[in-house]
Amino acid sequence: MQPETYTLMHRMYCVASDKREIEIVLRRFKEIFEGTKNSDNRNDKFDAAWSLSCMAGLYARLCEPFLSERCYIDAISLFEANEMSLNAATVCVALARFLWEQGKIDNAEAMLRMNIVYLVRHWGTGNKNVINAEEELLH
Repeated sequence: MQPETYTLMHRMYCVASDKREIEIVLRRFKEIFEGTKNSDNRNDKFDAAWSLSCMAGLYARLCEPFLSERCYIDAISLFEANEMSLNAATVCVALARFLWEQGKIDNAEAMLRMNIVYLVRHWGTGNKNVINAEEELLH
């Protein structure tokens, strides 16, 4: 996708406020996912995982927790499979926040631990970002 497309999709994601608007934006992200999920191109692989992570947030806003959680997990898996550890870490934090809001405290904590695993893969042990994430988990 072109940079302008990311900006437009993000803007649509942010401003969709009612069920109808959210469903329209959700359809657009599904189209992106369907069009990129089987590609061998690294940029398309990113787009597929990114669209899943956005779909997760939209499903959460539609009060569809099962679909939201499934999309978060699938996005993390795609980012991981394509060696995009920092992106996987970011989605782990979003999923942890979502799980916390659902009252799934142990699962949220597990996702914050996975965040650290992905940060270590990207930054290495001892990096300040990893240390900060470890400290945050303790609190």
